[in-house]
Amino acid sequence: MPCPPSSAGTSSAAKPTKATGSRPPREEEILKLIAEGHSGKEIAEMLFISPKTVERHRANLLEKLGMKDRLELTRYAIRVGLIEP
Repeated sequence: MPCPPSSAGTSSAAKPTKATGSRPPREEEILKLIAEGHSGKEIAEMLFISPKTVERHRANLLEKLGMKDRLELTRYAIRVGLIEP
């Protein structure tokens, strides 16, 4: 049985958190890393995925949340408690 993609040490990878509602766990993970200031290339290397996949997740997040850039994503992540200011 294959393991779901997740970050090290997370046991709730299959369930979205309360902070982000119904967002898929991978998008939430990428949102957190973007908000922490990591580049798309860095995120791709950390998660063992293509930089284009990171950019697709970022674009999906921007569209779903009605935002324009990484700064707005960062403010959102702080507001919902994904990261601390």
